[in-house]
Amino acid sequence: MSACDRYVYAIEEKHGRMIYVGVGKGNRWAWHLKQARRGIVGKQNPAKGEYLIHCLAAGIELETYKIAEHLTIDEACKLEIEVIELLGRRDLGTGPLLNASAGGFGVKNLSANTKARIGMANARRVWTPEARANKAASQKGRKSSPIAIAKTVAAHLGKKRSFETLENMRKAWVERVARAEAAGVPVHKPLTAEQCARISAAKKGCRHTPESKAKLSAAKKGKALSADHKEKISRSLARNNRRKGILHTDETKKKIAASLAGNQNARRAMATDLFSSVESAHAI
Repeated sequence: MSACDRYVYAIEEKHGRMIYVGVGKGNRWAWHLKQARRGIVGKQNPAKGEYLIHCLAAGIELETYKIAEHLTIDEACKLEIEVIELLGRRDLGTGPLLNASAGGFGVKNLSANTKARIGMANARRVWTPEARANKAASQKGRKSSPIAIAKTVAAHLGKKRSFETLENMRKAWVERVARAEAAGVPVHKPLTAEQCARISAAKKGCRHTPESKAKLSAAKKGKALSADHKEKISRSLARNNRRKGILHTDETKKKIAASLAGNQNARRAMATDLFSSVESAHAI
């Protein structure tokens, strides 16, 4: 059973207008005004930090209090979401609250301005080799639950990426390849035997539609093969050549003979029709 150690708190201007709602435990409810008195804006929600500092500088009295106590984390998040939805957010133009998200777990319903700030912050971020190693170690062996996988698939099903998104993905991939080549590390991890077997089983019996074939053909047209790709093709052809001298079974021979006989009869019928048409032309 979850501990009932959470509460939902609010920051309110003295004349009664609520300007922020949050979930916390311990002394979290007093943390925002403490930061504002020190002149600290904060990175997560600078609009809230700047407004609180402005209010204190202008002599506007602010009050922090708890709306509900002794809640589980789920109950507190649910109540936070309900209050934010009821009162509305300032960044979306729906109300007075300075909250930057819809509340609850994770980040939901961010405004365009907040998304832009997060994007700029991530673009400026430089990962050190140590930070990359720590991140990789924390994610190693971690698998999404079937429910999470199903939600991800449902969210992306039938969704088409814009040209701009595809271009950004292409540029990111080119940069990744360049970094890997400079560091002398492989771009892709080699697949395990189990992964290869799963991919093979999934693709077995699948056939491309004429539209898919046309797209693949257009994508590969005029594309120069790399030396590595040519080497793989050579090895594949060499493996196929090993079948030379292998005898067909009686059943396979019958199938080949029937196929050839059918083709021969078709050619004879075509020749007869052609000869008849020529004779008719001469008779006229």
